[in-house]
Amino acid sequence: MPEFLREVFLAWDSLPKQGNVPPVELFNLEIIPIKILPWSVVVDVHDEPGEYSYRFFVTERVQLIGVELAGKLLSQISDEYMREGNLIEYNQVCELGEPILCQTPITTLTGLLSVRLSIRLPLIDEKGNVSMIYSAIDPESMTHVDDQFFGTEPKR
Repeated sequence: MPEFLREVFLAWDSLPKQGNVPPVELFNLEIIPIKILPWSVVVDVHDEPGEYSYRFFVTERVQLIGVELAGKLLSQISDEYMREGNLIEYNQVCELGEPILCQTPITTLTGLLSVRLSIRLPLIDEKGNVSMIYSAIDPESMTHVDDQFFGTEPKR
């Protein structure tokens, strides 16, 4: 695991746990190293299966994709590549109830398709259900770009 994401995991892991997962009320963004915050996202898990909303979506992520998602539902993301990839990852975190490392699909502001290494960390409510997911991407980890979009005409 890259050091950037390892720091995030260690901050999450330092929290007291119920079972293997910290309760949501103990999580605070202040535990996240400041250099990682611009690459962070906090997602609320809804009672309706497969529905998530973005509580916290920060500057570097907005600049990367060109869209502000704070306050929006995952289902409102118009880019299918990102929407479906994130849905799979969030569902997996909720089903497993444990952290996952994943290759998160991202469509950049210019329409390039890329994949970045990310970590998804669950937080649970008083019933023991995953109710929030903290996520960060490693900005240095672009592993794939679909070169069909390198021309002058963006995908969007």
